[in-house]
Amino acid sequence: MSGLTVNRLATFVSLATNPALIVSVGIVSAVSYYADTAEKIWQGSLIGIGLLVLPGLLYSVYVWHKEGAVDIDLTDRRDRILPLLLSSLGAIIGSYLVGSNLRSQTFAQISYILATLLVALTIVTTIWKISLHTATIAGVVSLLAIYRGEWFGLGYLILLPVAWSRLKLKQHTPNQLLGGMIFGTALTYLAVWFFNR
Repeated sequence: MSGLTVNRLATFVSLATNPALIVSVGIVSAVSYYADTAEKIWQGSLIGIGLLVLPGLLYSVYVWHKEGAVDIDLTDRRDRILPLLLSSLGAIIGSYLVGSNLRSQTFAQISYILATLLVALTIVTTIWKISLHTATIAGVVSLLAIYRGEWFGLGYLILLPVAWSRLKLKQHTPNQLLGGMIFGTALTYLAVWFFNR
């Protein structure tokens, strides 16, 4: 494989596993699983995605307008803090709205766990550039394994090409990638234990 092809593959893997995309798909999947009407699926999905993804998108538009370029990876750790803060606030509001709208204790717990993970990642990002890609995927796979069955644990294998792509694109160090995997997994299991007490 030529260097250009390898870089294109790494870019594709990185974009396809972007945390905003993974969270959006996760929200729609979870809402679809726990909602009992099509109307609630649309409402829950729009509220969740709007509150979690829209702040980051608006921030990107603002940066594009101000600087004339968009760094979709938010390479500089400091550039991640404001969108993460806004998304954390959205996650807290969204977990309350969606959880109460669906009247499902399990879905409410999942919402609280995702909000906890996002707030914790925001705090860590203020002092260290952790991989949001690996942390998000590790968290989502952990939730699937816990709530939908341990066979979903095979999803951890996705972390291998994701880590490779982020390393190849020079977006993270091995420690940042491994830190994201461990943090996303451990915090999700800890939050599940806490909210299930």
